[in-house]
Amino acid sequence: MTDVPQDGTLLISELSDDVALRSNLLHGSVSGREAVAQMIEAIDNLCPMQTLLYHHHIGNREFLLTDAALTTGEAVQITTVGVRDDHGWICAVMQNIRPPALAAKLAAQLEAEE
Repeated sequence: MTDVPQDGTLLISELSDDVALRSNLLHGSVSGREAVAQMIEAIDNLCPMQTLLYHHHIGNREFLLTDAALTTGEAVQITTVGVRDDHGWICAVMQNIRPPALAAKLAAQLEAEE
């Protein structure tokens, strides 16, 4: 495992005030800097062991690919894309967790914590 910030938390310091987060763990989207930062941290806390495999900036997008393990040891892969606005702030974050069966398990855990 690497000693770098976890997947989504790499983007938190660059979130715009009106950022929106969409994830296959959520029923809808989460909006606002504080709410999105809290949700990203909550998702990362469900996957405490993470290895960042890929982080690249292309145009107005940040791409992150992370291998992670749940507290049960089950392996998941997290894909995060941050989209930057004209001022360089991240105004949208899309996060997808695979495989779908474990994403559903994580979604239920996340919902139970709310």
